[in-house]
Amino acid sequence: MGGGGIILEAEYPTSLAKAVTGEHLTWTEGRISQEARAAHFGHEGAVIWLTGLSGSGKSTLAVALESLLFRRGIASMILDGDNLRHGLCADLGFSLEDRAENIRRAGEVAKLMAESGLVVISSLISPLQKERASVRSACHAAGVGFAEVYVDASLEECEKRDPRGLYKKAGGEGPGGQI
Repeated sequence: MGGGGIILEAEYPTSLAKAVTGEHLTWTEGRISQEARAAHFGHEGAVIWLTGLSGSGKSTLAVALESLLFRRGIASMILDGDNLRHGLCADLGFSLEDRAENIRRAGEVAKLMAESGLVVISSLISPLQKERASVRSACHAAGVGFAEVYVDASLEECEKRDPRGLYKKAGGEGPGGQI
């Protein structure tokens, strides 16, 4: 026999309450701490944020790093910008506002996954410092380690690689164009 019920009001200790918006939202706090997860997995969760130009090699490095971590017994996952745009961020375009929202969503997912004990390798162009700083700040506030890595490749090399034809489509404008 199943059970059910409706909770009309609840009080949460302020230490557990998270900042939320909307009068009908509450934060559900799990019983497993980050410390317990780290003890269970043998490592802490963290976010490794790979940023750089399109075609710089972020995704290639992310795949290699994930394989290396896996072989060493470290639970990890890649959050690739293109993959996220197939689902979670499929409703977003490439305006500055949509790009900012794309990074916000990716950062929030990365933080949540890292809180669960995974080492998250985020691979996104993410050109604006303020958006990366916001993700870093959110991770630090949640007790999650954050490392930002700029994958440095020359514009000429990225244009030569141009895996999706974005530089050609942008008329060779590079990062200032639609890329």
